[in-house]
Amino acid sequence: MAKGAQQKPAALRDELESLAREQGADYFGIADLSPAREFVGSQGGSIAAGFPRAISIGTRLFDGLVEMVEPKTPFRISPYVHHIYNIITPRLDDISLNLARALRKKGYDALPVPHGMSGPNISLLSYKLPANLAGHGWIGKSCLLITPDDGPRVRFSAVLTDAPLATGRPMEERCGDCTICVDACPVKAFTGRAFRADEPREARFDPVKCARFRGNDRRYKTTPDKQDKQDKKDKKAPQVYACGMCVKVCPYGKPEPK
Repeated sequence: MAKGAQQKPAALRDELESLAREQGADYFGIADLSPAREFVGSQGGSIAAGFPRAISIGTRLFDGLVEMVEPKTPFRISPYVHHIYNIITPRLDDISLNLARALRKKGYDALPVPHGMSGPNISLLSYKLPANLAGHGWIGKSCLLITPDDGPRVRFSAVLTDAPLATGRPMEERCGDCTICVDACPVKAFTGRAFRADEPREARFDPVKCARFRGNDRRYKTTPDKQDKQDKKDKKAPQVYACGMCVKVCPYGKPEPK
């Protein structure tokens, strides 16, 4: 795909990282997507699967907004939701777009992976995959990407590219016997199983339980009669739109008590 790009890969990487960090990224890494090509294709189709690498970028969430999270208290969860979806997410989309434009100017192909506009957790590629393959962290029992320094308190995005950039290495899982996130889930949506690449997400996580607790997701419709009953039930439930407990309680990244 590349068209006459002359800059050395190491210099190009440094330039891209500087651009990302100047615009607010706290994490920057390169993922080799070749081991996960089939999975990438199942999510994003043949175009996404045609890219051999991904730039993974991330921005750390602010501890104060994470620590005040109480799912059944809307006025305490609302700032957290606003921080993630209205501030951090658009910023990451802007950074991804600018990185893709910079790569295109250098003669490489690139595709920014935008965050889904029809609701949280909808995208043509799971951002946890390139973050894991780039070496930012591992997939925890909460199905979140856990970084050694900041735990799950990082929001990620990605840019697919064919630029020959040096890649990172996946990090070994460090959760061990810890089940704090599993125990803290209000609806027990996690099974407690450790991540395995050959298992579906449902072996570890029930997205229906999580979505219905949040009361704002209609992607899991069943039959009309069952959905009507569920809709009536949801109207009585608190419209929390997020939970955040698995992010809040993880020992990795949790600030020391003052």
